[in-house]
Amino acid sequence: MTLQKPQNFTFTLKGNAYQNFEYGSNSNAEATKKNYRYALERYGWYIGSKLGWAGEHTPDGFIFKDDVSDNKNHQIESLLSGWISKLQEGQHLKSSSVRQFVAAIKLFYEMNSIALPWKKIKRGIKRTNPHKDRAYTREEIKLLLSHVGLRLRAIILLLSSSAVLVGALPALKLGHLTKIEQHSL
Repeated sequence: MTLQKPQNFTFTLKGNAYQNFEYGSNSNAEATKKNYRYALERYGWYIGSKLGWAGEHTPDGFIFKDDVSDNKNHQIESLLSGWISKLQEGQHLKSSSVRQFVAAIKLFYEMNSIALPWKKIKRGIKRTNPHKDRAYTREEIKLLLSHVGLRLRAIILLLSSSAVLVGALPALKLGHLTKIEQHSL
């Protein structure tokens, strides 16, 4: 994601709201925690740029704890919708990536006791068409085979002529193969 780090303010992952968020993400794997922190930081950059922040800010700034009106949740919802649009249209992220970013922000707000209409918010995520995989043509396979050594030739031929997945190759042993007499294989 290429959302630029703002020049007029700094956003630091600390404070009470962030501690609540960290507590809520304790059951997640380290990679998920890292991704959630990344999403929270980028969300902070977005909010800071929208609200015209200057100086140093923390996630405490976007729970609007001083605002006791009903407008607080509407303001947060509006900011979230804008951020989702920015991710999809401005950053060209696929819906699965956007959902991961939104999951981090959802955890943040839930751990800080801010109830938002998540079904409504998530409906704003536009579905992207998944990449359509296709089989290689004979010509493409021949071209690959003409540029590789014996080991990769064997791998390419095995993958192109069977239902074996790439991830299964490291575990494959010679004993797993069966000789086919009629084809001298």
